[in-house]
Amino acid sequence: MLVLNRVTFIGRLTADPDPPKRLKNDSRVIRFPFVVNKIPRKDTNGKYLPDPNPMYIDCEAFTNPTDRYQLVDIIAEYCARGQQLYIEGELTFKQWQDKKGQPRSKHILTVKHIQMFETERKRKGKSEIRRHPGQDAGLTVVYMSSQST
Repeated sequence: MLVLNRVTFIGRLTADPDPPKRLKNDSRVIRFPFVVNKIPRKDTNGKYLPDPNPMYIDCEAFTNPTDRYQLVDIIAEYCARGQQLYIEGELTFKQWQDKKGQPRSKHILTVKHIQMFETERKRKGKSEIRRHPGQDAGLTVVYMSSQST
């Protein structure tokens, strides 16, 4: 039986990522909210119409101490509210009970790959984009570097 759990989106961060948190197994996680709009459409006057139903997605990315590229650090340092990203990952289903004891659930996108189209540092003119192909877990990350190579 074949199973495939992979999603890809291009959208924007709706807020700055939360600070990274260390987990019990010494790996780290970072969480951030993301929004994806539908393809823009034009009205009869040729003006683009806003998407009436954007899709909001809660995302999280993990990094193990042995990973060659620390995805959590890259997101924490270079990603900011309003930034456009390409993200790729898998859907995870989370379940919990709220304070009143009611069952709650939601899907979360566990990010495995990001590509930045712009960064806060680039917008401020402080550095240039440098690309690095990742060799573990098929990651390709695009991040900012203040040094040219």
